[in-house]
Amino acid sequence: MVNRSIACGMVLVLLLAGGCRRPSASSPEPEPLYHLPLLKQSRDPKLREHFQRLSRRGELPWQLRDVPVPPAENAAEELAQLFPTQKPQQVFDSLAGFFPASPLLEDALRLEQAAAQVRRWQEQLQRARRAMLRPRCVFAIPYDKCLEAELSFIYRVRAAARLAVLQAVEAAAGQRPEEALDHLLLALRLAAALQGHKHPVVQLQAALARAEALEALQGVLSRFSWSSGQLGRVLDVLQRAKADLPSDAQAWVVDRTLGLHFYELLRAGAWNQIITPKDLDRLGTQLAQRLRFATQATLQQDEAYYLDAMEQLIALAARPYHQRRADLTRLEKKWRADAQRYPAAAVLLLPDVLPGMAQQALDRARLQGWILGLQQALGREGPQVVLSPFTGRPYQIIQRQRYLVVLGTGAAPGQPEVPILVPKLSVR
Repeated sequence: MVNRSIACGMVLVLLLAGGCRRPSASSPEPEPLYHLPLLKQSRDPKLREHFQRLSRRGELPWQLRDVPVPPAENAAEELAQLFPTQKPQQVFDSLAGFFPASPLLEDALRLEQAAAQVRRWQEQLQRARRAMLRPRCVFAIPYDKCLEAELSFIYRVRAAARLAVLQAVEAAAGQRPEEALDHLLLALRLAAALQGHKHPVVQLQAALARAEALEALQGVLSRFSWSSGQLGRVLDVLQRAKADLPSDAQAWVVDRTLGLHFYELLRAGAWNQIITPKDLDRLGTQLAQRLRFATQATLQQDEAYYLDAMEQLIALAARPYHQRRADLTRLEKKWRADAQRYPAAAVLLLPDVLPGMAQQALDRARLQGWILGLQQALGREGPQVVLSPFTGRPYQIIQRQRYLVVLGTGAAPGQPEVPILVPKLSVR
């Protein structure tokens, strides 16, 4: 469900109590489908059991919320106002061509184009910097609206983080290392401002923002000599981010609510609104037709299968990622075997959880790798053996003349691992 959440939230304007017809003026307003009326009315014993269990645990959409923060302490109050006259996704997308950002240091033309974007949005970047002076950041996510939740704040924050990265690269190219470091730390703090929410889309976008900032940090650190105070500032920001990471399982509890809303829409006949061309490719013609014209009873069985599987996935998420990989592989094989009977769950919804879990683990592993490298560069004591949250194997730190090379983070399937290079302290 992670991949469709933002898009669905922006396009679903549905009145689906009795098909897609608008009720007459004398009719009562239909209950929104994100209130799960079809699930609540279901007589399927498995669905009723799941609903009651989720209700007891406080895991239904309207029972979920983040702990509120006083407005004066909350950076979200300011960040939510960024790019007020623009569509924030368009601003964010317009910057995509400059990433990864470290190659800009060797490309004067593209660097000037990036600098022009920074100058264009300088006021918004300064506003983001002021916002991050506040001690906490919690956006008021309407979890009860499931797929229709307004999440455009993600693009506001990620666009600001990208601008901070580009400003850092521009400063590094201009031989202003302290200024470059300031901008990169802002980008890292903006990523951390997203990470503390339970919503899986927000968490995973935080990981992507942090990956972009760390890639640029690597390029900037390699160009200059650094003091213990400067590297210590980086370490402090990363340690704070690691300490504030939420549990993996929270994201998948929320992701399950998005799946429940998806089934409501599917059972209400909103096929054209929720099934994408990519979904059709994954299903294939025969399975797509079977799902589109499935009976209510069949869809309820599909939903019960989904909820059973999500229970397993959420339980597994309580364990470190490397300890659950074998179980995830086993479940993935089972879903492929069951795809003909439960296409919505086994083809469209459950497989998307696996790359999300891997992304969570890689984010943790990158953070841990950077922290270990910086600790050693600064001569700070740490554990003798630390395992990568992604691979379950020990990190290795190799001494080179100018760098410490941190190996063992891990990588996504089919991609090479990128070593972390932490510069040694300059001798002054």
